[in-house]
Amino acid sequence: MEKVAVVTGGSSGIGRALGRAFGREGWTVWLGARRERELEAAAREVDAAGGTGRFARLDVTDEASVAAFAETVRAASKGVHALVNNAGVGAWGRAERTSVETWRRVLDTNLTGPFLVTKAMLPLLRKAEGRRVVVNVVSVAGKQAHAGNGTYAASKFGLRGWTEALAAELAEEGIRVTAVLPGYVATPLVDGAADPERMVQPDDLADQVMALTKLPESLHVDELTVWPWRMYTE
Repeated sequence: MEKVAVVTGGSSGIGRALGRAFGREGWTVWLGARRERELEAAAREVDAAGGTGRFARLDVTDEASVAAFAETVRAASKGVHALVNNAGVGAWGRAERTSVETWRRVLDTNLTGPFLVTKAMLPLLRKAEGRRVVVNVVSVAGKQAHAGNGTYAASKFGLRGWTEALAAELAEEGIRVTAVLPGYVATPLVDGAADPERMVQPDDLADQVMALTKLPESLHVDELTVWPWRMYTE
């Protein structure tokens, strides 16, 4: 049986690593993001890993773009077994220096985006046979706020809460929903924040997400917090 995954923010960082991880398990992987050249390269990495890479442009903040992406996946697939809402943006600075435009961009991408994509993909998740999972990539900022990360934390606290509610809503349909909360991951989002070698490596995080698709039937993980070990032990 063909297993199909959809990964948003699939052109770089965690999303690109997720594509490779699903590819190593032989999945068909639909990657969505705004940068088509990078998406094409990421899809080739899925192929090289042993899967089938597919891609289409996706702006998670745009309802029409989300609808078009979902229709592209629907036309080529019988269903979706895994949806990973990974697309996200960051913004740092104190409240009085944060523009309304920045606030809206972060909330639209990090919170409304997963809502729009999940809503569009639910019919395909319901059509798929076998195990189905939704993974929302939150952040440790979804449970730890500090001065200067209020906008980002607001979006991630909201995503964490919505994930919990969605998990309760979809449990009766057999669809597992999990929030993954990574600490610093070596991606462009946190470039310069610390030595990349001390951070969580994208491929290591992707392997943990893949493990959520293989849980025993008796288990459910509602939330997974992943810390960079070298930074955690200091």
